[in-house]
Amino acid sequence: MKIAAVERSPLHSPAMVDNDRAILDATARKLMQAGHNVRIMPAPPTDEAYDAIITMTRSSDSLDILQSLEESGTPILNRPTAVRRCSRQLFTHILSQNNIPQPPHSIAQSNSAPPREGYPLWIKRADGWSCHPQDVSFVQSPDEAKEAIESMRTRGIERIICSRHIAGDIIKFYGVESSGERAPFFALHHPDANKTKFGLERYNGPCRHHPFDPAYLQATAFAAARAIGLDIFGGDCIVSSDGKIHLIDINDFPSFTAFRDKAAEAIATLTIERVKEKK
Repeated sequence: MKIAAVERSPLHSPAMVDNDRAILDATARKLMQAGHNVRIMPAPPTDEAYDAIITMTRSSDSLDILQSLEESGTPILNRPTAVRRCSRQLFTHILSQNNIPQPPHSIAQSNSAPPREGYPLWIKRADGWSCHPQDVSFVQSPDEAKEAIESMRTRGIERIICSRHIAGDIIKFYGVESSGERAPFFALHHPDANKTKFGLERYNGPCRHHPFDPAYLQATAFAAARAIGLDIFGGDCIVSSDGKIHLIDINDFPSFTAFRDKAAEAIATLTIERVKEKK
């Protein structure tokens, strides 16, 4: 098989360029070891046909090209429609529709007054993905919220999400779908607050290792990913002291840094499965 692997642009990969490229390289190696021809490229192919495309891109223009390729019959992982749904405003709406637990939140215009109560809060850009350290801010008062919102407004962000802070342990989770004939890949871990993209995990304090049900977390994570349409995904959740789980983020095609080899094997296997399903 001939397979294309599309990179993520540095704009959409803040502080993670090398790690994002590493999972794509690892997946390509797994496929080549299985006898397939893989070409890694910065944008979707327009000059020749491929049996499948693995993609990390979030570029609107690239997603448009991938949409056309998918409509012509090429298997795309992740599907461009699913990638677009990872915009925070869209995925929070999808989670709400599917009764998937997440913190209480509201959506507002960036020119509106800050919330009067409910602090501490998280102020997040509603559109797209977090590309700037101030796209997500932890605030403890209306004055801090006003400053965070103003920063977003001056950068052209029109809509924001105000999300209630949930005290507890942060857990990062990762998943890769399967064809149904084998178990999907799933992994989780407590992050090191000193080794994260923007360092926001520090606001939750030291990990207390609150007990929780891993099977429930896996079921919840896959329910969220399937509602969005993602084959390859990652995300964050909060486990509170009573063991309750709230999803706070989900995204397409993470770098799988702590689980790269196993994730690459799962992604390669799923790619081959999807091509066979098309035949």
